[in-house]
Amino acid sequence: MTSLRAPVRLLLTGFGPFPGVADNASAALVTQLADLAGNLSGVRVASQILAVDWEAAPREAAALIAAESPDIILHFGVTRSATGLIIETMAHNRCGDFKDARGVAPASSRLCTEAADTLPSTFPAQEIVLRLREKNLPVQLSEDAGAYLCNAVLYTTLQTCTGTQVQAGFIHLPVDLSGSDGGLSMSDAVDGALEIVRTCIEALQSR
Repeated sequence: MTSLRAPVRLLLTGFGPFPGVADNASAALVTQLADLAGNLSGVRVASQILAVDWEAAPREAAALIAAESPDIILHFGVTRSATGLIIETMAHNRCGDFKDARGVAPASSRLCTEAADTLPSTFPAQEIVLRLREKNLPVQLSEDAGAYLCNAVLYTTLQTCTGTQVQAGFIHLPVDLSGSDGGLSMSDAVDGALEIVRTCIEALQSR
């Protein structure tokens, strides 16, 4: 008898608005991506738009992981420095002095007092870059996810998943995905994000 493969459990998150970004493109991308990934055979998708909140976002990310027991976790957010897809390979135990959507700054300069200074992402970053370049999409690796909520959520996720085989990582997007002036469009970003999902699934199933 042929055994049935368990569905791949995929968790996707984006972010809501924050000071200076009233319309966070990562929220729209995750909404579209969840629908597309849900059509892939053998994939069960959970998605959530996180508030840009120093207290709530990391806590909610950890709660989602506990509730969904995902095999793959892909977080998406925006940064003004991005011109394409930025594949984050490292989270840092730090908080910048930046106010969140509530207008509140972090209580400490560190996310966790007694914890590692850095944690590496666990998704197949190098393979993701190769696959996106094959699709002629602008992409780069990064070892610095910043010091705002994107980094905080990534660090919390990696810390929560320590000792497991969960693939987890963060992808930064440009703030503007209108495609104007030759920039990355929402359609291209969604296409690239779906390719990231496929790459992670293939890496998971090849173990």
